[in-house]
Amino acid sequence: MKFPNFEGYSYGEDAFLTHRVWRNVQPAGKLYFLDRPEFDHLSIQSGVKKNRFALARMAIRNQRKIAWEAMGMGWPELIFKSVVHRVFLTVALLRGGRKGAWGEIAGAWTA
Repeated sequence: MKFPNFEGYSYGEDAFLTHRVWRNVQPAGKLYFLDRPEFDHLSIQSGVKKNRFALARMAIRNQRKIAWEAMGMGWPELIFKSVVHRVFLTVALLRGGRKGAWGEIAGAWTA
């Protein structure tokens, strides 16, 4: 099983892969996690994290992919939970008063 082909920065790829593996071993199998895994995490920095509009849009798209493909969530539940999440995100960003919040809000709602 491989990581999903997410566009841009791979927000949520670890959650996607872990849930897909878990679904494949259910109900008969079990999934074990090592308490001290050894791996090299190579990270290529890109400018995507600087563009809050693009980052928010990508995060929402990847969350939708995780919910649909990895978790098997149905469309009615996915749409409802996505809207609730975006409303919460909008309120949190507006209350936080950070610079660029409107760009992030726009990205979340245009995903």
